[in-house]
Order: sequence, then C-alpha cells, then structure tokens
Amino acid sequence: MANNFLKNIQAVTYSLKILTTRFYSKPAHVTRINLNRNTNLDGDSLQVRFLKYIGISNVKDYNTEKAKIRYSDFFPITDPKILKQHISEVEINEFPTLLNYLYTYNTRVPPNNVLSCINLIEREICSKIDMMTPKEMFNILYAYMFVIPGFTSQLKFYEQSVMKLSNTIDDLSKEHLIQYTFYLGLSKQNNPELTNVLKNILLIISDKHLNDLTIEELCIITNAAFKMSVKINTIDLLNHISKTLIEGLKQKKLDIPSIITLLKSLRISRYFSSELFKALSEFIDNEASNLRVTAISHILPYYADNYYMDEHIINILTTRFLQDLTNESSEMRLFETNNVRGKDLARFLWALSYLGWSVDHKTHEELENIVLNKFNAGDYKNNTDDLFNLALSFCTLNYIPKRLLRLITESKIIKMKPNTARAEERRALLCSILNIEHKNLFEEAPELVSYWNFIKNKHTEPLTTGRENLQKVLHVALTPDVGLTDLKLGCQIDFLNTPGITATTASGKKIFIEVLDDSICLKNTQSEPNGIMKLKLRLLDQISNNSTILIKQSDVEGKDEEYIRKYLTNEISKFV
Repeated sequence: MANNFLKNIQAVTYSLKILTTRFYSKPAHVTRINLNRNTNLDGDSLQVRFLKYIGISNVKDYNTEKAKIRYSDFFPITDPKILKQHISEVEINEFPTLLNYLYTYNTRVPPNNVLSCINLIEREICSKIDMMTPKEMFNILYAYMFVIPGFTSQLKFYEQSVMKLSNTIDDLSKEHLIQYTFYLGLSKQNNPELTNVLKNILLIISDKHLNDLTIEELCIITNAAFKMSVKINTIDLLNHISKTLIEGLKQKKLDIPSIITLLKSLRISRYFSSELFKALSEFIDNEASNLRVTAISHILPYYADNYYMDEHIINILTTRFLQDLTNESSEMRLFETNNVRGKDLARFLWALSYLGWSVDHKTHEELENIVLNKFNAGDYKNNTDDLFNLALSFCTLNYIPKRLLRLITESKIIKMKPNTARAEERRALLCSILNIEHKNLFEEAPELVSYWNFIKNKHTEPLTTGRENLQKVLHVALTPDVGLTDLKLGCQIDFLNTPGITATTASGKKIFIEVLDDSICLKNTQSEPNGIMKLKLRLLDQISNNSTILIKQSDVEGKDEEYIRKYLTNEISKFV
C-alpha cells in the first residue's frame, strides 16, 4: 500500500498534502536526534499557523506533475552513501520532495546518519542556488521547516536564500512577500541588511497590498517585525494594524495569540491610540478569565510603555497574572514556578515598575522565590541580563531582593559582560540605587562596589525630549529676581536619565526642582508620576533631605514668565 502511495506522489505534495497533515503532532525524529528540544511545531503555536497559511497559499501555484524521484531510488533515504551517489541527479524542484522523504522515513535511524544526509542535501542545494527562482527557494525553505524547524535559520542555504531574495522584492507577489517576512522573522538577529530588507517589504506592502491583507497575513508581518525588533514607521500600516485590532476586539473576531501578535508590533513601534486602549480595556474586563501569564506579560507592558493608567484594568491583569502562578493544590497556596517563563516574569515586573504599581511585601518575596527557583532550573543561563533587570524592577518598586542580589554577586554573574548597552545602563542604575538607598548592603558586596567604581564616571545623557515646561521653568529660574545660583539642568541621579534642575538658594541650601509634565506622568491621573519618576523622587529625598520642589504641569503650562517667577519664589521661600 505504501509503495502504491509513493508511486502516485506528486512533486508538490510535500507542502500541503503531506507536511500539513503533521501540523498537530511533533515530529518524532526531532526529539530522537535532539536537533531542537524546543521545536515550535506543536499544534497551537503561531509558527504552525503561519506555516499552514503558507502551505494553503502555495498550493494555488503548484503544478500537478508526478514526482520524478521515488523513495525507492534512495532507499534507505537515511544512508549517506546511497544519497551521495544519486543526489546530483535531483532537479531543483524535486529537493522539497527529497526533504519530505527524509522527514518521513527516518525512524529508528542513528542521528548522525540523518544529520549527514541533511548536510549532503544542503551542500547540493547551495551549489544550485544561483539557478533557483524565488518560488523554488520558498518551497525548499518550507520543506526545511519540517525537517529541522528550530535550525532552519542556521543553515547556509537560509542565509544565502534570504539575501538572494532581497534583490527580487519589487517583483514578488503579495503571497511571496508574506512568506519572505515569515522567513526573515526566523533570524531573530540584529542584522542591518535583513532589517533594511524587512523595512522595504513593509513599505511595499503598505503601498500596494494594505487593503488586501488577511488577518493571518497581518499577523505574519507584525510577528516578523517584532522578532527582528523593527519599528514600523509607516503610519498607514500602523493605523491599519490598530483598526484591525479594534474591530477584532469589539467583534471578538481575533483569538488571543493574534491580539498579542498585533499588539507587540504596535508596542515596539511606540504607537498610541486612545480608541485602541478603550477597546483593549473593554476586552480585558470581559475576557480576563481567558488570559494567561504570557498574554498578560505582553499586554501589561503596552499600558506601561504608554504610561496609560486604568486602575481597574491594571488590577485585573496583575491579579490574574498572580493567580495563574498559584498552585491550587497546595494548602499553603505557594507560587508555582513551572507555568511561567523567566522572560514573562521579567516583562511583568518591568511593567509594574514603570507604572509604579506596587504589590504587598509578601507577594514580592514570593516572586523573588520564583526567580531563584527558575535560576536553579537553568531558566536564565542564556540571559543573565534578565536577573539584573528583575533586581532593578524590584528595587524600583521599593523592594530590595537581597537573596537575588546575593546570587548575582556570589555566582560571579556580576562579572559577565552585558549583552547590550541598554543592559549595561540598567545594571549601572541598579548599583546607583543601592549605593543611595542601601549603602550598607551595597558595601557588603565587593563585586558590586568594584563594578560601580568601573562604571560610575560614565556620562548619563539627559532625556529632554518633550520637556518644554521644564525648560521654561529653568529659563525663569535663571533670572536674578528668583535668587538662585549654581543652576544646572541635568541628571541628579547617576544613570537615571530623567533630568531635573539643581540649584542653590540665597541661604546656601541645595534644592532640586522637578516639573511633573506629561512625559513623566501617568495618563488619566492628576499629574501622578510614573514608576521611574517615583523612584527618582524617592532617591532625591534620600540625598537632599526632602528639599525638592514639585511643580505640576498645570501650574506652569500656558502661564507667563511673571506668574512662574512668583510661583517659584513662593516655593523657594519654604526652604529658607
């Protein structure tokens, strides 16, 4: 029966008729060969959905010629010697079928044999890449996704094909452009060339295909942009994503993975829409019970990034996240560690710290327990920067994670080089906070002190964008009538780039002046500082003995210089 099936197999059936039938079970050989312990080809992953779309899209273009190669020509397919004898005879459009045979018939085969066959096929494919059409390259990439899903992007053929395809984007169909973005998204690497390719594809899609995009196509595009950390600059595309989200949320046309995928791209692109927040909040209010920790760990940061305060919704998301960590079977209701990923927990705590949304001390302790347990389980072995980010989030929320800090210093993680400049800045800010608020604890950790001595003299560039009212107050404060000297606009806290004004009164007292404007305050509040500004004010109180003047935006916006001068003079008099 199997032989009859092989005789009738068509050259194109690897894509839809064979490969898509395996979407809902993990390829057994991946586990045996141990090529990818964390394969994404399980039944409910986004990658499976996207591949299914590609398979359905591709079938429209396939011819119906019978396959020229048969499995029996290469029997057994996993014998490198036999494969090597015949592989040069395989035509380009037959390689997907050959890969399918390798995918299908490798049971109970030594892993090294399969790996050797994969290498043989790739060498042959790479030698013929200059003769391939875009369609043939896409078909081969698609087939590879089933043989080695987690390693496709590490293939030499992947590298060569995505670069070769970059010269054809102006001539690609919409369907092939969508496929291209999917494969680009597999790289997850900061490659400037590929980043530019994706940006150009986004422009083409926005100009030519925006109104023809299906939801699945839009998700493929936005998922690739997020994975490659590409900010979408095309306002038409951003508005289209937002509109799709709003309609989907209101009419319940989108499932949660699609919602999160679209939302992540808007977040990385710094896109704000009050209408979107209204729809999102209504959705959360009604569907909170269906949200899990991973979804919440992406939704909450969207609120945090935009400083959008909705106490009811933030409380729902925080409570739901913490509930999902609870082990219901335990009489003590201890927090369960297995149902949350380390990066989800890091994002969740970061969002809380940016919003300045504190939880009780006991919950902080239990969250710290989870972090420590996850470290012991190896969850952070490939990203120790997250440990510093977690410690910083705890400290921002006014909780000192002593056990986590001890782990960081005693395990010598402090000596590991940060992966990015941003990670180094966060590590330095953590040291700055501890040096001010918990000097004894700080000095008891020589590794932290050593790192601080190495980095403390680096300049902190003040973030002055959107701080027009702060500039206005500085301009007035410089006038002689106000009575201040030694005025300076800058960062009073090392490595915290939210600037303020430092000055000395006529009596010689050092004071700080802070303007609570929209750029550092939460939306929907009466000038309530965001989490980072709350941290700054807390630290300023430590170093200035509560000598900080706080000015709300409403106190100076639209006011003339004389009004501001009198206001300042009155506030300064309280410190004399």
